[in-house]
Amino acid sequence: MMFKRVISGRYAAVLIATATMVSVGGCNTTDPNQGGFFGGVAGLASGSYAKGTEEKRLALQNEQDKKIALERKASRVNQESAAISLELAETEARLQAIEGDLATLNAKLASANAGTESARRQLAELQKKSDALSSDIDRERLTFSDDAGSQKVRDLERRKKELEEQIELFLLQS
Repeated sequence: MMFKRVISGRYAAVLIATATMVSVGGCNTTDPNQGGFFGGVAGLASGSYAKGTEEKRLALQNEQDKKIALERKASRVNQESAAISLELAETEARLQAIEGDLATLNAKLASANAGTESARRQLAELQKKSDALSSDIDRERLTFSDDAGSQKVRDLERRKKELEEQIELFLLQS
């Protein structure tokens, strides 16, 4: 019985202290989710838990800032895409108008009376210009770029107008 008393009295305190030190000493982390109660207490006491929380908060804020920046960039890209699509549609409409006018001019050329050799040569030259203009319209559709495209379409419109004037003059002379 005396032996029991010695263990329970004298050694009990040593056993409890040893068990506590082993449990605290065995904690490698300051995260209370991973290190248990004593690890959490040690993390809170040392400030490393607060430091880790702050680092995670800053990382989250950085990711949220990146997300906002990417959303803004996506919005700008969508706006630019819509503007380019609109410009492309307007350019296509202008090219179709030029083609329609060119078809009318070709019909006039086909019905023109080219009685003399000079008139036939002049008619062939006008037809060649009309065909070249039609080819340039098709090429512009394939290579459209917003900056140079607008200038090219204006040039095609100018060339069409010149051809119209030449055909009208030819028709008046014949």
